[in-house]
Amino acid sequence: MKSLYRSFAIAASALLFVAASHAAGIDGKWKTEFDSQIGQQKYTYELNATGEKLTGRAAGERADGSKSDVAITEGKSRTTMCSSSNR
Repeated sequence: MKSLYRSFAIAASALLFVAASHAAGIDGKWKTEFDSQIGQQKYTYELNATGEKLTGRAAGERADGSKSDVAITEGKSRTTMCSSSNR
């Protein structure tokens, strides 16, 4: 389970780093898919940059059916929910 959180945190952190360096053009809905050690992962980011402030949400879905929803506030991410369809 830790590797799921770590993979999501790495993906979210990478996006936040890019967003912070290009904040003016980051507003909107972004989708990404990639293969990782735990299988296929899909993420949807909804971002809004106002000045140097970045807010939004990131929702993820992994190959095992588990999902996560992360709030992005003041350029920082925080997991608010994680569930699995296998439970």
